[in-house]
Amino acid sequence: MNDTPAIDPKQIWEVSHFKHDRQLLGCRFSPCGQYVVAAGTDNIVHRWQLESAKRTGLVGHGSWIGAMAFHPDAKRLITADYIGGIHCWPYADDAPKPTWTGNDAHHGAIRSIAINPNGQSFATVGHDHVVRVWSAENGRRLHEWTGHRSPVFCAAFHPDGTSLVTAEHFGVVKHWDTATGKLVRSLDASELWTDASLSGGAHSCGVRDVRFDASGKTLACSGLTALKDGDRRGGNASILWLDWKSGNRIKLLAAKGAGYAERFAFHSDELSMAACLTQDYGSLRFWKAGSVEPFHQLKSNCRDLDVHPDGSRIAVCEYVAHGKAGNNASTETLEEFQPNHGAIRIHSLAPKPKDS
Repeated sequence: MNDTPAIDPKQIWEVSHFKHDRQLLGCRFSPCGQYVVAAGTDNIVHRWQLESAKRTGLVGHGSWIGAMAFHPDAKRLITADYIGGIHCWPYADDAPKPTWTGNDAHHGAIRSIAINPNGQSFATVGHDHVVRVWSAENGRRLHEWTGHRSPVFCAAFHPDGTSLVTAEHFGVVKHWDTATGKLVRSLDASELWTDASLSGGAHSCGVRDVRFDASGKTLACSGLTALKDGDRRGGNASILWLDWKSGNRIKLLAAKGAGYAERFAFHSDELSMAACLTQDYGSLRFWKAGSVEPFHQLKSNCRDLDVHPDGSRIAVCEYVAHGKAGNNASTETLEEFQPNHGAIRIHSLAPKPKDS
């Protein structure tokens, strides 16, 4: 991102706001930079044209949509749902229809899609503990790898395409050789998992996101540390940096009391960011290179984020819940009923023009 405009997260400002009447679970910018897509609990992939704000629905899934990834050829979008369905879309078409569909790709929810940088294949992981690799051309299954002992929440290919990492609930990160399918090693990210159920709380759900920096020398795993009462209140949103070659711990970035680091992004060598969420509120946190504490935050009920190809904008996916009203309001609370809903907010990291 050497050609990106000068940025200053402390001057972040909202460029666009796309509202939706159901909860949204994820968002991605298209490689062409013209669209942002989002999906969630209404089983529809929503595509917004950034300039015109025109929305188009991509209909075909039979359940909540929990994973999305754009193919590097900038022509295809692959999406996956909570009942094991996968669709491949020509996303830039006027009215996109799936070019191929895969059913029962996993038993239960698919939580992450990672596309090999060579564009030939992609990997999926989910609640059935299994890693599967597919042809990006037609969705044919190429490989199936087992070994995880708990639900697998995220996956990422190394920039050179020869390695795939998958990370699970218990904080175990597995390194697979993409040519042979062999398990190379297991990396330790267990400090992102706490068995709070022993004290009456819920499990802290391990590694929520995993990704490499541009050089491929650093692997970052996001999650939660310092859990106090089992429900994400008081926990620190944390990003564990590991040296890829040795697997050794480099450092832990932490935002005190910010809950889970649901999604993490390397913006550049000098800046990284995370979408953080507790039971009560959310925030977008920013870290400078060399620091383990965030230098800035933006209040936002964000579950996901993505960086625009130009590097100057970010999309934030918001999930807004209304407690006892929510989507299941009883007749006693009907008068105060406010349905859960979602939104996509586009923020600029470049200072706002003075004449705008």
